[in-house]
Parts: sequence; structure tokens; C-alpha cells
Amino acid sequence: MDIQFLVQNVKRLLDMRGISYSRAGIESGAGIDFVRNMERKGTEPSIGKVMQMATYLGITVGELLGEEKEPTPIGLTAKEAVVLEKYRAKPELQPAVDILLGVDE
Repeated sequence: MDIQFLVQNVKRLLDMRGISYSRAGIESGAGIDFVRNMERKGTEPSIGKVMQMATYLGITVGELLGEEKEPTPIGLTAKEAVVLEKYRAKPELQPAVDILLGVDE
């Protein structure tokens, strides 16, 4: 497990959503110091805590660890990206999402 990648990925995803690291740790159940322990101490989290954070963020563990590519919209504000993620979760809205992203069929 690449701890530095995990830290940066968690921080990026939380920043996109406007959620503090401690709040995410508490709400996910991973622990208030989930990010801090990895970042400052280099502590490798248990897979259970990684699963809790991934579930909280609405992504797979593979996406959180960088094993699966997470689509990242380029040129969007953090707020726009969060809204877009919500629409992506609804398959019936996928054609509209594709148009917004400029995806050619």
C-alpha cells in the first residue's frame, strides 16, 4: 500500500467535497486521526479503516488506493465536480453527463 498516495488521494477527495479530515475520520468510523497518522507518522492503516473511508467517500477501495482509475473531470470547480459525481451515480442521467463533459459517442 502506497501510504503517501493514499494520503494525497483522501485529502484531494475530501477537499473536493469540502469535508475536514477530522470530520471524515469521525463520520466514516476510520478515526479522527486517520489522515494525520498516515501523513505524520507513516502509519499504515488497516484494510478495515481504508474500507470505511472508501465507503464514506462513495468509491471503491481500489479507487481510493489508485488501483482503479477514478474519472476526474478537468476544468471543473470542486463544487461542480461534487455535483457531477452525484449525477454520475444515476445511469438515466449519463447522456446528459456525457454532453456536459464533451464526451463523443
